[in-house]
Amino acid sequence: MRLTGIAWENVFLKAAIRSSEKKASFYLSKSKQPADAHMRPADSVPVEPDRWEDGVFHFKLNICQMDGRSFLENGAWYLFAETEGGSLPVEVDAELATGFDSLARVFPYAQRKSYTVWFTAEEAEGGEERILPVLHSSFTVQDDEWKKRSNGLKGKAFGAFASAYRTWSREKSRKGNVLFLSQTKNALSGNLAALDRRIKERGLDQTFHVSYYAHEDARGYRPKDILKLAGLIARQEWVVVDDFVPIFSYIDPPEGTRLIQLWHAGVGFKAVGYCRFGKPGSPHPHDSYHRKYTWANAPSEDAVDVYREVFAIEKDAFRVWGMPRLDGFLDPERIAAVRERFFREHPELEGRKIILFAPTYRGSGQKDAHYDYGKIDQKRLVECLGGQAAVLVKMHPFIQERMPIEPAAENVIYDYSDYPDINELYMVSDLLITDYSSCYYEYALLGGPVCFYTYDRLNYEVLRGVHRSVAETAPGRVCDTFDELLSALSAWEFEEEKTEAFRSGILEHMKGSAADRIIDCMLKEGELT
Repeated sequence: MRLTGIAWENVFLKAAIRSSEKKASFYLSKSKQPADAHMRPADSVPVEPDRWEDGVFHFKLNICQMDGRSFLENGAWYLFAETEGGSLPVEVDAELATGFDSLARVFPYAQRKSYTVWFTAEEAEGGEERILPVLHSSFTVQDDEWKKRSNGLKGKAFGAFASAYRTWSREKSRKGNVLFLSQTKNALSGNLAALDRRIKERGLDQTFHVSYYAHEDARGYRPKDILKLAGLIARQEWVVVDDFVPIFSYIDPPEGTRLIQLWHAGVGFKAVGYCRFGKPGSPHPHDSYHRKYTWANAPSEDAVDVYREVFAIEKDAFRVWGMPRLDGFLDPERIAAVRERFFREHPELEGRKIILFAPTYRGSGQKDAHYDYGKIDQKRLVECLGGQAAVLVKMHPFIQERMPIEPAAENVIYDYSDYPDINELYMVSDLLITDYSSCYYEYALLGGPVCFYTYDRLNYEVLRGVHRSVAETAPGRVCDTFDELLSALSAWEFEEEKTEAFRSGILEHMKGSAADRIIDCMLKEGELT
């Protein structure tokens, strides 16, 4: 059973469900699981079609009398079909689900009240290949306290943090103090490490009083960690970050403290921040750390609008400094030195084409990050490459499960997930295979071809969200099936003209010295000369 059409006509919701069976009854339930042996859940609400015609059930449902002569109760509702074989969930194609956002309707009544209906897509039990349509109904009252977070256990814990923070933030000795802060890694890396290194190279570690705090996964902080971080933040003139910093969802930078977001990535495809507003895991409408940045860095002028959508801050708050971690990235001598050392340490790869496989994770975040390794047919891949190439697998750090490399593929596929610097892997590779990750941004600068293996492209766009179409804007060849990927590898054809056009557009922003521009701005603003 598959939903093939849905639209509003006044208060009527018109829907079409394609079915090979002429006889079926339908019901809505808050349970995601189908009923057993024709025993409908107690909360089930029957919905009957008007007719069956040419393999399609047609519905015209009055939203005001979905449950007898009443509205649906608040909640998320799944649609099921009941046939002679039992109950089964109604699914939806990703193409149709992409239009769900336009179906949201708000029905105001009385004062400050409304009845809201909207639709989302949800992954079916058992895998990302199947998508379920979900109808949401909610009677709501105007929220005059939307700026306040709910006071759960986490809120109470951070309430103690905020109390200590307010006490420490009264201190006045902030001049020249800089904190490099990471809540996603246990050590400085990327832009933070590059900026810190440049401060030392310029001898400014005597001018700036630099502190460091790196702790992966802030949600697991112990009270003493929270208090330590509170004290550090309260004493800073500058707090520099390059990823999400949830601690600032609960506190504001104290007066006189500037929070600088350098952001670790270029422009990718997957939606993050307020680009995902309305989806699970999207930021709070008010108390989001993205709202707290004094300045936010963008790698180019063209990227500012993308970052505005992500951070939801005004254009004037952006600075186009470039990425410090890419200073010297295109230096021929550095690239040659990296290649010489790499192949000296890994002689088994010398003389072979190097394919870097670096996809992003699937799932909602760090806790459930995964990748479907079943989408890589290792036997066919080895046969396709014919011993002339090696594949270096660099999985996203959120993914804990490594790719299980089959014995027949051990001399072709290598696990490089622990390799410390992906930039070096870019420099030794002849091809990058990725999907929705922003890593193509850096690789394209080196002039190599990029291939996008997007076996779940439509489903990913619906369930996870993207801020622009992969098929229409990817700077390289897009392969939606493994057969297409093998075909591209066999012909070594990756639509490189797209990559070159993208590279030309961003090269003009690669002026180098991004770290120096940031440091000079900090010196000027702080009048530290």
